[in-house]
Amino acid sequence: ASSAGHVGGVFSYLWAKLSTFVANKEMQTKVSLSVEATASTTSSTAEASSASGLFTAKIVRLDRFEQFAECLNLFTLFAAALGLASSIIIADFYEHVIFDTIRQRERPWQFAQELMLIMFRRIEDSGGDLNVGNIYNETYLNTVMDEAERNTRHFYPRLLMFFRPGGGNPRDGFETD
Repeated sequence: ASSAGHVGGVFSYLWAKLSTFVANKEMQTKVSLSVEATASTTSSTAEASSASGLFTAKIVRLDRFEQFAECLNLFTLFAAALGLASSIIIADFYEHVIFDTIRQRERPWQFAQELMLIMFRRIEDSGGDLNVGNIYNETYLNTVMDEAERNTRHFYPRLLMFFRPGGGNPRDGFETD
């Protein structure tokens, strides 16, 4: 779902809340409940929209693989508990989108995280046609890989400073073979 200045859906929202929780090393959570107001219960439509139950969260780009792994674990826990997808489907999604990217495509975990976030957005923007179980079979991998590369360069610019190419043909770590 998107509106002016707001983009996202349930998967992106859940990841944003979890990435914030993990990055801030929170041991307790704050809970609040927003009651949605209607125009009939308020004096103006503008007041009603500001009082509506709009939930917002900002995705935190994590610093360490351990944080990413913890978010993956928590995402599986909450997504399964909320009925968004079974843990088996989520684990299969991780295998195709994250671990194949790291192991077979030899990309850093930060790239795999960006790829996952793009896949979440594609699911959310598909109108129900895509889900965690079919996204990797229904998406043009080259297109999302290019977008993930741009996002990784943007959010992790220092990543290239630490990359050491293997012998032979030097590469920056983002080129596809």
